[in-house]
Amino acid sequence: MNFRTASTALAVLIFAAPGQALVMPDRVYGQPNLNVVISNNPDLPPNGRMVSPRGVAVTEEGVYISDEMLNRVLFMPGGSILASRVYGQPDYSSTFYNHYGLNASSLSRPAEVEANDSGVIIADWRNSRALFYRPGETTASRVFGQPGFGSSCPQWDGISPNSLTYPENVSLDANGGAYVTDSFICRVLYYPPGSSWATRVYGAETLYSMFTGSNEKWMNSAAGTAVSADGVYIADRANHRVLFYPHGSQSATRVYGQPNFTAHVVNNGGISANSLYYPTDVALDKDGVYISDTYNKRVLFYPGTSTTATIVYGQPSLNTVVNSSAPGDGILSDARAIAVDEFAVYVVETYRARVVRYPKVGVNVPRSFEFTGQPGTAKAGESLSESPLVVVRKADGTIASDFNGFVRVKLASGVGPSCAKLLGTTKFPVINGVAVLDDVRVDTPGTYKLTASVGTLTEHDSAEFTITAPDHAFNPADADHSGSVTITDAVLLLRAFAGLDGLTNG
Repeated sequence: MNFRTASTALAVLIFAAPGQALVMPDRVYGQPNLNVVISNNPDLPPNGRMVSPRGVAVTEEGVYISDEMLNRVLFMPGGSILASRVYGQPDYSSTFYNHYGLNASSLSRPAEVEANDSGVIIADWRNSRALFYRPGETTASRVFGQPGFGSSCPQWDGISPNSLTYPENVSLDANGGAYVTDSFICRVLYYPPGSSWATRVYGAETLYSMFTGSNEKWMNSAAGTAVSADGVYIADRANHRVLFYPHGSQSATRVYGQPNFTAHVVNNGGISANSLYYPTDVALDKDGVYISDTYNKRVLFYPGTSTTATIVYGQPSLNTVVNSSAPGDGILSDARAIAVDEFAVYVVETYRARVVRYPKVGVNVPRSFEFTGQPGTAKAGESLSESPLVVVRKADGTIASDFNGFVRVKLASGVGPSCAKLLGTTKFPVINGVAVLDDVRVDTPGTYKLTASVGTLTEHDSAEFTITAPDHAFNPADADHSGSVTITDAVLLLRAFAGLDGLTNG
């Protein structure tokens, strides 16, 4: 059954989806709000605009989004929708491909992006390469698929362990090993940490061969990948399925979207919790598997190792596909790349020039945080008299006692002297949903607030607190160190400047 209007979609929400309400997105990247769809939207500054987003990745520090037409990847810190870092361009206004030439800092129509503690990897599609960047750097330190940073020849060394042809997708494992989808050759290559020479292939018999088909080994159009401790998930989009390969094996042992390894039917058995139509990407969390079911305009969640979905994002039920032109109604126009963290599911809607964030379904998912203990006073350079307390909460308001992560703090903008700096640590562990900020120090007297961020949750400010001058603070005008500035100080300073006497800094 197909529904074509937003109002009809709401009817499906009421009558066709018992047990799960339509999940509504709570944030959008690339647009000022969820009800607007404008390519390169001028209502946002250049560091927030998008034209054709293709990939998304999320870490505890923020969100990465690739834009193939603007030839760049943006990094949005925390819960911000504005970038603080750009890959592939010298600034946020430049958009030309291979800006300043083909090198370690350039991109041409980048596709997928992935990031973890080891660094960032980008599929540089039109340059037929993938680039790896160390954490925080925007100049690549390693190139995959080409003999050097100045080369962009597709299949430059034929079908081999060190050549690529228009790669679309990338993944990183926990150790920094890289998985690159060599889309044109219908294979996925694995590169060990620190290496640009592939040592393993999925979808072909050898690193020097190409096969297409539909069985437990071969694929028809390899796309997105995801890596767990147990194995590798690969979206085989033209066969309308996702395959799971255990580590060390070139044969899949699990299939999503089809009843067996030889079937390759669109929505096999009808639109359902078991069907797929051109799946493009895969993401994982500790609870299960997420698949972007692109032409069904939805993202499906599969618990554990089950191949039957139990949650849907972007559609009102697991058995319907609604077509909607209203960008704010929660219905997806397309579902390309996806990413997940502990809080949400991030979905690339290329046709709407945006990425939407859906809060995860579940009563135990962290939804927000707050300061429950406010900062005390202190002298400049010393620890606060009262350590601030941050508590992460679930949707029902209770403490997210199973959440462990980090809270980052900075001085809130627009409050206190602009030259002031935080001393000591600015990253504190969240243990069982609670963080004690026990070493917060400010170097300059004034009145301040702290801005805290927990992953990609919305930032929050603390109450104001006061930092006073330290005891015996040095005043360069107090030449005699009496504690006040008098005529005697003026005489001493004049004699010192004239070279008649010296001064001590007491």
